[in-house]
Amino acid sequence: MESKSSTETDSEGTGYLLIAVSLFIYIGMAVSTAVYQHLLNRLRVMVRGALVGLVHHRSLDVQLADGVDQSSVSLMSTDVDSIDTIGEMFHETWAQLVEVVLGTAMLAKQIGWLSLMPLCIILLCSQMSRYVAKHLKSKQNAWSAATQNRLAIISDMLAATKCMKMLGLTETWKSYISISRREEIEASKRLRWIMVAYNASANALGIFSPVVTLVAFAIFTKHKDTQMLDAGTVFTSIALLAMVTHPANMVMTIIPRVVSCMANFERIQKYLLENTRSDQRFTLKREPRWNLGNAESRTTGNELAVVIKKLTIQKNSTSEPILKDIDLEIPAGTITICSGQVGMGKTCLALAILGEISLYSGSISVASKRIGYCAQIPWLPSSSIEDVILGPLYKENTDSEWYTAVINACGLRKDIESLPEKDKTQIGSRGVNLSGGQRQRLALARAIYARNEILVLDDPFSSLDGKTEAGIVENLLGIHGSSKIQAKGAWDEIKHSVLEIKKIIMMPNKTDDDRILPKPELIKIQARNRAAEDAARDLTRKTGDLQLYGYYFKAVGSLNISILIACTACYSFFLTFSQYWLKWWTESQPDQTWFYIGGYLAISSVAWLTTNGTMWSTHIKIAPGSGAVLHDSLLTTIIGAPLSYYSRTDIGIMLNRFGQDFELVDKQLPSALANICTQIFKLLMQIVLLFGVQKALIATLPFCIGAVYVIQKIYLRTSRQLRLIELESRSAVYSSFLETIDGIATIRAFAWQSGITANNILCLEQSQGPFYLLLCLRRWLNVVLDLLIAGVAACVIALAVSLRHSTSGAQIGVALNLVLAANTTLLRLVECWTTLEISLGAIARLKSTVSDTPKEDKPWETLHPQESWPSSGAIELNDVSVSYKPGSMALSNVSLKIPAGQRVLVCGRTGSGKSTLLLTLLYLLDFESGSIRIDGIDISLVPRLLLRQQCYIVIPQDPFVFSNATLRANIDTSGLLLDEALVIALERTQLWNHFSQHGRELQHVSPEPRDILTSPKCVLDKNLSDFPSLSTGQLQLLSLTRAILQAQSRRGYSSSYLTSNGFCTSRPIVILDEATSSLDPDTEVVVQNIIQEEFSQNGHTVIAVSHRTLAPSKELNMDAVVWIEDGRIARVEGLEPMGMSDDEPNRGGRII
Repeated sequence: MESKSSTETDSEGTGYLLIAVSLFIYIGMAVSTAVYQHLLNRLRVMVRGALVGLVHHRSLDVQLADGVDQSSVSLMSTDVDSIDTIGEMFHETWAQLVEVVLGTAMLAKQIGWLSLMPLCIILLCSQMSRYVAKHLKSKQNAWSAATQNRLAIISDMLAATKCMKMLGLTETWKSYISISRREEIEASKRLRWIMVAYNASANALGIFSPVVTLVAFAIFTKHKDTQMLDAGTVFTSIALLAMVTHPANMVMTIIPRVVSCMANFERIQKYLLENTRSDQRFTLKREPRWNLGNAESRTTGNELAVVIKKLTIQKNSTSEPILKDIDLEIPAGTITICSGQVGMGKTCLALAILGEISLYSGSISVASKRIGYCAQIPWLPSSSIEDVILGPLYKENTDSEWYTAVINACGLRKDIESLPEKDKTQIGSRGVNLSGGQRQRLALARAIYARNEILVLDDPFSSLDGKTEAGIVENLLGIHGSSKIQAKGAWDEIKHSVLEIKKIIMMPNKTDDDRILPKPELIKIQARNRAAEDAARDLTRKTGDLQLYGYYFKAVGSLNISILIACTACYSFFLTFSQYWLKWWTESQPDQTWFYIGGYLAISSVAWLTTNGTMWSTHIKIAPGSGAVLHDSLLTTIIGAPLSYYSRTDIGIMLNRFGQDFELVDKQLPSALANICTQIFKLLMQIVLLFGVQKALIATLPFCIGAVYVIQKIYLRTSRQLRLIELESRSAVYSSFLETIDGIATIRAFAWQSGITANNILCLEQSQGPFYLLLCLRRWLNVVLDLLIAGVAACVIALAVSLRHSTSGAQIGVALNLVLAANTTLLRLVECWTTLEISLGAIARLKSTVSDTPKEDKPWETLHPQESWPSSGAIELNDVSVSYKPGSMALSNVSLKIPAGQRVLVCGRTGSGKSTLLLTLLYLLDFESGSIRIDGIDISLVPRLLLRQQCYIVIPQDPFVFSNATLRANIDTSGLLLDEALVIALERTQLWNHFSQHGRELQHVSPEPRDILTSPKCVLDKNLSDFPSLSTGQLQLLSLTRAILQAQSRRGYSSSYLTSNGFCTSRPIVILDEATSSLDPDTEVVVQNIIQEEFSQNGHTVIAVSHRTLAPSKELNMDAVVWIEDGRIARVEGLEPMGMSDDEPNRGGRII
C-alpha cells in the first residue's frame, strides 16, 4: 500500500521484491510453526505416557483395606487428557507475551500513544480471567468427581450384570446411573456458565479492541485535523492490533486451562500421595526352598513356613479387634485348615499372611513373600487359558511338563482338549465365559503352577461339586503317594470343619472321566469364544455417514440447531463485513465520519452478541441436552441387552462407550459443531469479499477448491482411521487398569507387579502409536494449508503489483487482511471438520451399539398378570430345551412339575446344567422348545423385568450389593418397609451388630450424640461403603436379608411394618443359587432355619440349587431332590417327572 505513493520505476522493482519477501515470510512461518508444533507434540506424548504410567504404578500399591478404588480409571483418562497439553500452554504463554510487546511497539509507530488503548481493554477483560481462575478449580473438581462417580457405578453394574438381572434390579440400577448422570450434567453446567461468561469477555477483547482504537484514532485526528483515516493506517493498524489482541486473548484463554490443569494435577497428586500399602511381614531365614512340583524334595524337618506372634488386627484403638492375640506356627510342607463362623476373621487372617492388612500389634513372618493365592472370588484377567495359568512372568519360559501335570491335576485336561483353540481360548473379562467352578479350578491351577513355597487358598472349592472336589484333592495331595493334613487347635475350634473334611474323605473314588466338564458346557464356551473372535475381527471403519449427523441432530433438537446456525451465520457475516465497512470508511468524505463510527460500533456489537449466543446455545443447550439423550439411550440399550451380549463383549469396550466416547460427546463434539458452522460462514463471507476487492483472484478459485478438496480427502480419511484406532486401543488400557484394581491382592501375592506393569506399558504403547501419528498428521495439514495460503498471498501481492494503476490501497488492505484471516479460517475449518468427524466416531459407535445390540424383550411379551401373581407358586416345565448354539442342547426336553409350596433341591456336578435351568426359569435364556408355566401363566408372554420383579426372589451365588447406595436401599428394594422391619431382618441374619458397631465407633470422632449415631435410621441411611468391608459369607447373609424383606413386602407382612397399606399378597418363588456356599456349618444351619420359617412356612415354593450331590435332606428340609446330568433330568426323588421315557427310568432312591 505504501508503494502506491512511489514512482512507477521504483514501484515495479519494489513490487517484485515484495512478492519474494512475502513468499519467504509465509513459507518460513509455515516451516517454523510445523517444527515447533511437532516438538510440542513429542512432549505431549511423553507427558501422557509418564502420567498414565505413574497412575498405574500407584494403583499397584494401594491399600487393600481402603476397598476397591476405581478413581485411577478416571485419572488416567479424563485427568491425563486435560493435562497432556501443559507443555504447549507453558511455551505459548511466554511466546504470546513477547508477541504482545512487539505488536504494541509496532502499533505505536502507526497511531502513537493510542496504541495503549488495547492494553487498557486487555486489563479490563483480564478481570474476568481472575474471576474464572478463582472459581474454575472448584467447579472443575466437582465435574470430575461427578464423572468419576458415574463411571464407578457403571463399572460395578457391568461387573454384576448377571446378578442384577436375576434379582430384577435393572431399573433400580438404571435409576442410580441416571441420577449420577444428571448430577454430572448439573456440575458441568456450573462450569459451562463460567466459560460462557469468560468467552464473552475474550470475544469482547478481540472484537472491540479494533473498534475502540480506530474510533479513538478517528475522533482524535478529526479533532486535531492532523491526519486523515487512510487505508494504509487502518488496515496496517488492524493487522497490528491482531498481533496484540490475539496473543493477549490466547494468554487469557490459557489461564483457565492452567487452572483446570492444576485441579487435575492436584487430583493425580493426591492419589499418588495417598497412604501406600505397608508390608509389615518379616522373612524367615531358612534353608533352600522346597519344590512344590517334587514331593520328595519337601522339607521334613522343623522348618516353618509362617510364624504369627501376638497378632491383633483392628481398625483403630476404639474399634473392636477382628483378630486378637493370635499365636500360630505353620510348618513347611503341611496343610493347615482355618475354620470358623462367618465374619470371624478367616479371610482377614489370610490377607494378613499376604501382607495386605496393617497389623495393630504383633508380627507375621513368612518363609517367602511370593505366595500362591486363590481368593474367594477368583481374579481372572481377560486372556487365554494358557496365559492365565502361566501368569505374566512365565509366558516366555514355560515348563511344559509341569504345565501339563497342573492341568491334569486340576481336572482341566478334557475341558481344554474339547475347545477349538485348546488352551489359547479367551476366557473373557473376569472369566465371564466360564462357570463358577471352572473359574475356581483355573485360579487353582495358576496357584499350583507358580510353585511358590506357600499357598493360601480362601474357600477354593465353594463352587465345585463333591466329586470334582474330591478328584482335585486326590490329584493334588496324592501325586507321590504321601501327604499330611493338619488342623491346628482344640476340638472345639476345629469341629466346624468336620462336615467339609468328611465330605472329602467319604467321597468314593472316581476315574478321570468323572472330573471333566460335560459336553453342553463346552459347547457353550465354544460359542462364546467364537462370538468374541468375530467381534475382534470386526474392525470395519466408518468413512463418513450423513445418517450420523441426523442421529446426532435428533439428540440435539431442531430448535437448538436452528439457534446455533442463526447465531453463527450472523456472527460470521457481521464480523467479516466490518472489513468492507472500513474500506468504505477510508474512501468516504470527512463529514461522514460519525456515520461510519456508529455503523462500525453497531456491526461489532451485533457480532459480539451473536457469538455469545453461539456459546450459550453450544455449552448450555446442546452439550447437556444431547449428552443426556445419548447417555439415556445407550444405558437403556446396555441394560436391556440379553445375558449373552455381556458374555461376548469385553467390559473395557462397554466402559469405553460410557467413558471416552461421552468425553467426546460432552466436550469436543458440541464445540466442533459450533466451530464448523462458524468457520463455514466466515469462509464464505471472506471468499465473497476477497473476490469483491480482487476480482482477478477468481482465476485461482478452481485451483484452491481442488487443492483443499484433495487435502481434506487425504487428511479426513487418514485421521478418522487413526482416531478410531486410537480410541479402540484405549479400551485395552481401560481393561488393564480395571484388571489391576480387581486383582491387586492376587497380583501382589504372586509378586507379579513387574509383569502387570509391563503389560500395561505394552497396552499404553499400542495406544500411544496412533495418538502420535494423529498429531503428526495434523502437523502435515498445517504445513500444507500454510503453504497454500502462502501461494494465495503471493498471488494477491502479485496482482496488486501488476494492477497497481487500477487497484486502490483500500482494496489491497482489505485483500491482505482477508488473506490473513482466510488462512486461519481455512486451517480451522479443516481441523474443526476433522474434529467433528472424529467426534462423530463416538456417535457412530453409540449408534451402532444402540441399533446392533439385541434386545432381551420380545414384541409378544405383553401379558401383565395381576399383582397377586403368583398366588401359590406352582411350576410346570413341559419339554423345555435350551441351546447356546444351534445343534447342541444345554437343556434337553426337561419336563417337571413342582406343586405349590414345595421345597425342591436341584443338584448336579459342575457343568451339569443346574445354572442353565435356573437361568431358564428366570427367562434369562430363550428356550428352543417347550414352555414354562407358573400358576398356569406362560412366562414367555410376560415382560421379563416384570417376571423377575414379581415372580421370583433370588439369592445369587455371587452376592450383589450397591456399594455406593445406602444400607436401606440394599436390603429394602421396595422402599415400603419401616426401620423396625429392616432391623429385625438384619438381627435374624446376625448382621445388625456388624453395622451398628460402626455407629458406636464413630462416637469417638463425631460430634453427633451417640444415640443418633447408633439409631436405626442413622445406620440404615449410611452408604454401604462407609461400613467395614463384609466378608463373602456376610455378603451372602445380606442377600438373604434382602430376600426376607422382599418376601415380607410382597406378602403384605404386616401393615404396622409398611409405609403404606396399598400392598398385595403374593407368594413369589424363592430361588437359592448356592446361597450357603461360603458359610460355615453353624451359620448354614441358622440360614436353613430362616429359609424354613420365612419362606417354606409362609407357602413359598423354594428351589435350591446345589453342587453337593450328597447333601443331607434332613438338614436341608427338602421335599424333593432333582438330579441334573448333561442337561437332562437324571433322577427325581419326591416329585413326578413329566414326560420321562421308558428308556430313562427314574433311578431315584432313598435320599442319603
